[in-house]
Amino acid sequence: DAIGEGLLQIETEMNVIIIRIKEQSFGAGTDYVADDFLPVLDQIRKVLVETGGDLFVDGHTDDRPINSSKFRSNWALSSSRALAVAEYLFEASELSENRFTIVGHGSTKPIADNETAEGRSVNRRVEIMIKKKTDGSDLDADNEGEEMEFSPRSAFDLAPDEIF
Repeated sequence: DAIGEGLLQIETEMNVIIIRIKEQSFGAGTDYVADDFLPVLDQIRKVLVETGGDLFVDGHTDDRPINSSKFRSNWALSSSRALAVAEYLFEASELSENRFTIVGHGSTKPIADNETAEGRSVNRRVEIMIKKKTDGSDLDADNEGEEMEFSPRSAFDLAPDEIF
């Protein structure tokens, strides 16, 4: 129903499922999730509980500057909106906070033209991405047991004084 009403979009790219939450789920210029949108987040939570993979919640804004008493920048607003959605999702014990990464992109990743009101509206969004493991396993990150292999500094052709 939420998809049919235009509140959500679902997209898949390779091993990633993107749930795109439209701007109208928030009050204008706030990180407050609208009360009438909470049942939709409850439905999303049910899907996330049943679906393995890492969860990324990314906030986005349009390119119009914001400077309010609460948000100094679009970075702050986008981060706060992503956090508000994630906190609501892992408020219930079914979803572990360890599965989540929360990111605010501000206006740096538009998907529509910021020159039009419609495009700016599309760019103001929160995306929940489910990243499935490429090897087909859906183990929790804590249980993977996979060791990372680090390259020596020389592999980057950097002298010690060039490393930040």
